[in-house]
Amino acid sequence: MKFKMLICKVCKSSNLVKKFEYFKRPHDETIYAGINYGKYHRIYYKCLKCGHYSGYFKMKINNLYSSTYNDATYSGKIKKNFDKINNLPSSKSDNYYRVERIDNFLKKNFFKRSKKMKILDVGSGLGIFPFKMSKKKYDVTALDPDRRSCLHLKKNLKIKALHGDFLKIKIKKKFQLVTLNKVIEHVEDTINFVNKAKKILKPGGFIYIEVPDAQGAAKHGKYREEFFIDHLHVFSKKSLNYLAKQLRLKIKHMDAIREPSSKFSIFAFLEKK
Repeated sequence: MKFKMLICKVCKSSNLVKKFEYFKRPHDETIYAGINYGKYHRIYYKCLKCGHYSGYFKMKINNLYSSTYNDATYSGKIKKNFDKINNLPSSKSDNYYRVERIDNFLKKNFFKRSKKMKILDVGSGLGIFPFKMSKKKYDVTALDPDRRSCLHLKKNLKIKALHGDFLKIKIKKKFQLVTLNKVIEHVEDTINFVNKAKKILKPGGFIYIEVPDAQGAAKHGKYREEFFIDHLHVFSKKSLNYLAKQLRLKIKHMDAIREPSSKFSIFAFLEKK
């Protein structure tokens, strides 16, 4: 199979170089239903203009984020896995530092602390993040494409939850903050996805984005989890900046970090102008 046109999926440059190629599943990569592992073949191309890694596939991949995602990732034991991760000591918890980072940013820079501050967390999964943010007295709504995750959020965590595809579901409310924690690397059309988040922001609102860091991970080789099959994109600071500019979002703060879980990540706060 040959690709008709190779372009960077963020800045649209055609100046790409083949970086990593895979002919079999990396050892620690999650096994998903619907993928023919006998024809496993995928490639990451690096954009020489913005440093973004775009994933191209030479086999068919089905939607990984409906009910099969929880089956593959958490073996269907949502509450048990929530409790395990939620009870991690703060020094080993990515979510602890994520929540502190966002809470401190909102208090220090832009908003007065208010129980009425409305947050939408897109792709909530097990619900660790929205649960911890609710404990900070924020008004949090979670959204997830997996119905079982939404039931868990409502029943076990007492978090308001919307079930559906973010790009298809109608959202009437406006929010002061929309959080996209490790989400946009999984979707083909990142521009359209983030643009919808922008549309449901209140004036002066913010989007918090967190994505895998290509530059940090690439130094450790092609088998890093940042380059697993579910990541259609692996970002650089420059490519995330390109995305923000295309949507006329102002980057208020951006940084690359190594998380307690050992993940290489980039986070950014984007302001709706």
